[in-house]
Amino acid sequence: MRAPWMGLAFVLATALSAGAQTRESHRPVRYAVVGASIAQAWDLPAFPARMQIPGISFEVEAVYDFDKSRAVDDLLARETARPDAIVLKECASYFPGDLARYESLLHAWVEASRAAGVHPILATVSPVVRPRGLAARVKAAVKSRILGRPDPGVQIREYNERVRQIAASEGLPLLDLEAALRVSDSDRSLRPDLTSGDGLHLSARGYARLDAALAALVSSLR
Repeated sequence: MRAPWMGLAFVLATALSAGAQTRESHRPVRYAVVGASIAQAWDLPAFPARMQIPGISFEVEAVYDFDKSRAVDDLLARETARPDAIVLKECASYFPGDLARYESLLHAWVEASRAAGVHPILATVSPVVRPRGLAARVKAAVKSRILGRPDPGVQIREYNERVRQIAASEGLPLLDLEAALRVSDSDRSLRPDLTSGDGLHLSARGYARLDAALAALVSSLR
């Protein structure tokens, strides 16, 4: 039996192979990524040429808030240039936060995308660097143990597990950015050599790893 997400591969392949009938059928498969700073700095419009993958295009809608409902709604409401698939990506900056609300919003975007005939693709959140050095560890301990603030890294890992579970249960493609950037399976923090220096944003090496993960996903859907 074909996995549910393979329907996306079939639809996208059909959009590419029906070219003899109309000019529209010759267009690239359109991907839209809804994200924030990491997505914007990724230079995704240049991704197809950079990775030498023909027949696709990428655009980025950068929203500097976890709630990206307006951007999602705007993309889905387009009468022209509506994306074929939409990547729902969040940033580590919005953690700690209300995980129940976050999960509810993600479900709503998935349902809205499907209703509009646009295929949703889920993405895990890029991890952050584990606090290193005595001062950083003390600061983190004060926030969590004295001020009672949830640890951002712990929440990101929990949210990512929820994203993986939703993708599996809903039969959706998953762009696992955490897996591409983490130290190891047991240490799921951001590799220090992949950060630009602030422990959150990425270096060129970090973006190269994201390119590889996205290329593998796109290739699996062709």
